[in-house]
Amino acid sequence: MSIALPDNTIRSPLAAQDYAGEQKLRRDIQRIFSKPEYLPEVFLSFMIDYQAVNGSAIPFSSISGLPVPTIARETSQVTTTSLTYESLGGPLLQDLGSGNFIFIYGAQLDQSGAATTAETLMSISIDGATASDDDAISIIGDPTFTPPNGVGFWAGAVSEGTAELMYRSSDVTQTGIFKKRALLAWRTGNL
Repeated sequence: MSIALPDNTIRSPLAAQDYAGEQKLRRDIQRIFSKPEYLPEVFLSFMIDYQAVNGSAIPFSSISGLPVPTIARETSQVTTTSLTYESLGGPLLQDLGSGNFIFIYGAQLDQSGAATTAETLMSISIDGATASDDDAISIIGDPTFTPPNGVGFWAGAVSEGTAELMYRSSDVTQTGIFKKRALLAWRTGNL
């Protein structure tokens, strides 16, 4: 006996069992890829690490629904001995508009001076508010390796549409050094 399938192929009863298994497999694969939260945690962890190392050949504009980030970079080296956060020429993002954002910021941090327990800090100022140590990336003491890279994150509402990186040191005898500074903003919604 033969069975006619929707695609007009004819299979034997044994093949029908294989076909049912194949359809279940297809449904499971479709279910897994329809929602990222169904993907196994081990796979997601691997993909994040893989993308971080290898990057993506897919341009942002090709990913449907993903807003293109706004990026500001400063390659010049800046220094400070200030005990309070100060602007050292950016990076600065303006005219972002009001909305909810995710900010990712980073720099290569270093320091020089007599204070071996001093901290060098870089934080973000949103809409001209005072930068906070809670959002800062920092190094303490003299790094014994190539100046470390630091990355920070901030998410929340922006009303005036500005974000700027700010810098400080915890000791006036210690000079905080900041290189390769970058600030990236992703709009995640409107207010």
